[in-house]
Amino acid sequence: MSAVLRSTTTTSTRAAPRRKRTSPTSRSKTDPTIRRATAGASQFSQRAVLRGGPFALCVWRKQALVDDSTPPLSPLNMNTISPFSAGAPAGVVTARMIRPDTGGTWAEPFLDQWRDLSDNALEPNAFYAPEMLLPSLRHLLGDHDVRIFTLWSEINGNSRLRGLAPVAPESTLGKAPMPNISTWQHMHGFLGTPLIVPGWETPFWSHFCETIADTWWGGLLRIRRTDANGPSAAALRALCVAHDIPVREVSRQERAFLTVPADPAAYLAEQMRGKKRKELRRQRRRLEETGNLTLEIVRSGAAEVDRFIADFHSLEGGGWKGESGTAIAQSDAESGFFEGAIRDAAEAGHLLGLVHRLDDRPVAILVNLLAADGCFSFKTAYDEALSAYSPGVQIQIDNMTVLADAGIRWSDSCAAKDHPMINSVWGERRTIADLVVAQPGTLRRGLFTALGAGETIYRRLRNR
Repeated sequence: MSAVLRSTTTTSTRAAPRRKRTSPTSRSKTDPTIRRATAGASQFSQRAVLRGGPFALCVWRKQALVDDSTPPLSPLNMNTISPFSAGAPAGVVTARMIRPDTGGTWAEPFLDQWRDLSDNALEPNAFYAPEMLLPSLRHLLGDHDVRIFTLWSEINGNSRLRGLAPVAPESTLGKAPMPNISTWQHMHGFLGTPLIVPGWETPFWSHFCETIADTWWGGLLRIRRTDANGPSAAALRALCVAHDIPVREVSRQERAFLTVPADPAAYLAEQMRGKKRKELRRQRRRLEETGNLTLEIVRSGAAEVDRFIADFHSLEGGGWKGESGTAIAQSDAESGFFEGAIRDAAEAGHLLGLVHRLDDRPVAILVNLLAADGCFSFKTAYDEALSAYSPGVQIQIDNMTVLADAGIRWSDSCAAKDHPMINSVWGERRTIADLVVAQPGTLRRGLFTALGAGETIYRRLRNR
């Protein structure tokens, strides 16, 4: 990739006076380690020549560039500088790395734009929508050093949010001790695809890669849990291929996916064997014989949402997760996140909850999170004492009709691969994978090579 002069703005939530960095950049002439790191900087930027080398700062870990007092750089004019702006609207484009606070005040200035971005993203991702990401930062942050990458365009003084993704340094990749910078995921997040305005994929990935490379040392860049066949991943691969940047797909898995059918009964007839459908109908009749079975749909209303949350906790806590101590209600952090996210999703109009009640007692529950024209099947629970009637499958069958009536076009199961229940109901699959991108510099490229060698050894041992 040819050396290109590029300039990116990084900022935080608090303005601060400019101060001199006390980084080892000044030692770059005498420290061979820093010289080696700086030598690889031209892959993404020529600022190594102008500013003493961004990878000198990266070797120094991240103390200067993540500090709130870091002075901003000048914005990038895409018309005259960036080689990646083909197809993107003209204007000044600025990348900003934001340090979030747990209260969410950092997002207040652009919350409406963030919601609009989430509703119209190239690839919808409910887990990076405000109603999900803000509660996760409040309750599930732990010791993660999360930053929010944002991409902005400005035309005639009008700033617009063009992309957003939370990122954090990680010390391992899978089970291997391999430092990397990842799109941030927590235990209840099931997709890590950034939110990007359609048509801005290439500028987004270009600024994203360079900003990450300049901000953290992390040996590899990892996009976690993204649709391997989606347009966002395709744009990242194309950028890497065009500029000779190694990229590798890891942790690939197939999970159940549904293109919502107009006729659920016909879909099930095609998806399931006749014997299985007959058995489910028999189980449904037996369940209805034990009491009055009704379906409740929850979308809004404080009292209804509070009851919905309580029903979920009751069903999940009464099953194997409660016995093993892994139910959401058994963790203050997880329950705080879950309850905040459900309430925020309902307020935003993005909750579609289903409850099967037997004589007003909840026996199965499903939490759908709406995103653009689709949804994510976020959580489900059922009364395990009624397992003989397949309550989890029964509510999924009703869910197809509810989704069709609501005009939802698709649903992501968020389930583990080879999940026996949902895989028997939904016939399609979505390929989810991590994309790992090599970073500039000899040491970073070495880590990427080591990743490939490790995967090769693992596959050979597994296939012996």
